Amino acid sequence: MKSRIYMVFVLTFVAVISSGLLAYFAVYTQPYIEKNKKKEIDKAIMEVIPGVKQSEPIVNESKFKIFKGLDEKGEIIGYAVYTIGTGFQDMITVMFGIDKDLKTLFSLKVLDQKETPGLGAKITDDTEFLRFWKNRNIEEGIRLAKHLKEMKELKINEVNAISGATISSRAVVKIINDALQKVKKEVK
Repeated sequence: MKSRIYMVFVLTFVAVISSGLLAYFAVYTQPYIEKNKKKEIDKAIMEVIPGVKQSEPIVNESKFKIFKGLDEKGEIIGYAVYTIGTGFQDMITVMFGIDKDLKTLFSLKVLDQKETPGLGAKITDDTEFLRFWKNRNIEEGIRLAKHLKEMKELKINEVNAISGATISSRAVVKIINDALQKVKKEVK
């Protein structure tokens, strides 16, 4: 009987110490995590808007952010949009750049995803997916085209789907189109 009480006491003590240490390190590392996340977003802004020198937030929600991309004179050259949406496996976080007239999508960058390795995860691959997003017309939204190998076959508002990962491709298109609707309301 004594050994059971002793065992319960020891396990409780270990659990309390472990949870305390976890809580301490979660609080301790949070500022570093936020700093790295901000750095990643700043770097992505520079990648998705050509010629941008600085940026200013317009909308700063947890799952949706819009940044003005400014040139060296402080004039707006475009907008960077950070958004999160549902993919096949989990949430997909993307950043994309659009021109100041809201007509052209400069490029897309996938910041975070947990799609199926070897299939849906190809949404991060430039040769398989991202190259089709460069300089797309967004006035009527982005459409998904299936199984086209060359970009010249795509219409100006179409992107190529990943073969075998249409759900992930569709999810990214939906995330972008939903975000574009929000951007048009916020910017205009």
